[in-house]
Amino acid sequence: MIEAARLQNGIALAAWPAAVMFAVMAFTGPWDTAPKTPAIYAYLVLFPVFGGLLLFVGFWLFNWFIAIPLRTSSLHRQNPLFFGDLELIEDADGVEFKGARSTARYRWSELRGFKENRKIFLLCLSKSVSYPIPKQRLSQQTIDHIRERWGQKLRRLN
Repeated sequence: MIEAARLQNGIALAAWPAAVMFAVMAFTGPWDTAPKTPAIYAYLVLFPVFGGLLLFVGFWLFNWFIAIPLRTSSLHRQNPLFFGDLELIEDADGVEFKGARSTARYRWSELRGFKENRKIFLLCLSKSVSYPIPKQRLSQQTIDHIRERWGQKLRRLN
């Protein structure tokens, strides 16, 4: 679940606060009334860049290693009935997810697309809702076959 949340969220959660802080630091510096020298101009440019980079790395590390695992464990703890083994059934019309407590069927046109990394596939219903399919017990031939089938029916998302 943590890997699915990381793939789903990407680095956008870390990039936005860093970009805002970079913009604030970049636009507040040039209004200084002190005499302008090349060293001051270099400081006015390099300080926001360095600060933005530090904030981006800091927000990214915090999000990747602390926030996402905490949110995922909280979601799992609050909604235990949503989790468990699911069976994925595909046909020409769409996919069906069948679990011990529920069954959900989606037409191919209702799915937004799919994402993939080295550990999982994500079958995405929207930007924030997806079904993770772990690759750990699948053969390479099966993984290639899934990638090919879904590539014909769905859009590959970044």
